[in-house]
Amino acid sequence: MPDSDPGNNEPIRLGRKAPSLRGPSARAESGLSERRPTVRAEGLPVPGPNSTPCQYLAGAFRGLGTVTRIEIRDRLGIPVDEIPIHPTRNFDLIRFDYAGPHGNPARLGTVEDLFLNIEEMPLIGDLSDLKTLRNHVLRSPRLTTGLAALAEYRRATGRKPGRTRGLAFRVPCSAEDTPWRKYRRTDLKRAVTVAIRRVFPDWKPVEDGGDLEIWIHQSGRRAFVSLRLSDIAMRQRDYKAANLPASLRPSIARAMALLSRMGDADVVLDPMCGAGTILIERALAGRYGKLLGGDINPEAVDAARTNLGPKHKPWELSIWDATRLPVPDASVDRIITNPPWGRQVGSRAENVPLYQGFLREAIRVLKDSGLIVLISSEWSLLRMTLAQLPELGVVRTVKNVSVLGWNADIVVIAKGNWRG
Repeated sequence: MPDSDPGNNEPIRLGRKAPSLRGPSARAESGLSERRPTVRAEGLPVPGPNSTPCQYLAGAFRGLGTVTRIEIRDRLGIPVDEIPIHPTRNFDLIRFDYAGPHGNPARLGTVEDLFLNIEEMPLIGDLSDLKTLRNHVLRSPRLTTGLAALAEYRRATGRKPGRTRGLAFRVPCSAEDTPWRKYRRTDLKRAVTVAIRRVFPDWKPVEDGGDLEIWIHQSGRRAFVSLRLSDIAMRQRDYKAANLPASLRPSIARAMALLSRMGDADVVLDPMCGAGTILIERALAGRYGKLLGGDINPEAVDAARTNLGPKHKPWELSIWDATRLPVPDASVDRIITNPPWGRQVGSRAENVPLYQGFLREAIRVLKDSGLIVLISSEWSLLRMTLAQLPELGVVRTVKNVSVLGWNADIVVIAKGNWRG
């Protein structure tokens, strides 16, 4: 499945360019402008001169690969043309080589899972693939060296390195059944399991739990076998003390923050803030002036206040109606929000006046050339509403982002003449 439509393949700049960890990166044409980005990556150690690059696979929600690729460029200093995207059944897999400490890729905010690539191979579709895959894994030096990388990654992220002998391991497989393939996913899993048992005879395969996971990802007619480095903490942030139904996944919220073309002094507004995920991810992504959030649901505001806690100041939260905001005219630089889609929260009948009223309020509170970044599957309603508001124009769309079984678009909307 393609990761985007042609318009979504344009390179983008997410913020001020981070100091490169490998030297100057290749220049990329911006999807929004040619101006230099405004977010900086802080605190990432520079790799030693004799470091050996590891090949990583970053798993982002399907459709977000282009955003993750730019985050990798800006955070790790890797040229975009060296970061291919491989769409799979569940993820966009973003492949990159990096020689720095394993803890640095762990800080990528748009990523759900991080893997160390062990082997990859083309698939023909007949049963010979299984033997070839088994032999590739058997002969791969990365299978044994990957254990040292996993131990270093775990130490860098505050986890115990774990033992290397007598391990229990799982082999999850992300592959769609297709007519050109004459074998099933279980056959792929069995081939890799046999190879691992031959390399490590004292390891035990399990269906649940285990000490580590060796994943198989199919992307088109190519298979990747990789060692999972990350755990659940990468996708479920530790700040989420309070949760609400239909809360946005943090990695998607981070992507929206990066698409807002962040500035160090931005006043950032989320008028339908829910549990505060977008506000917190914007705070974690880079500097800002102030965070403003609110929701019509008092329980949501309480949850956001709990999740923000004593961090990320200055911020203000209020109970309000997003169509009548108690916010001064032309006082906000960026609006980043996740309005109801009419599924888990809201309905189409309720969304019509909500979208219309919210976008009119956005025109009032935004400064000239301010930006709105929103995610929604209410495509026709959004188009209809924007057609009635000439002050607003769409400057970028990230299409068909897969959000737990639903597809939605991230839309970047500018007020006035965008000069970003």
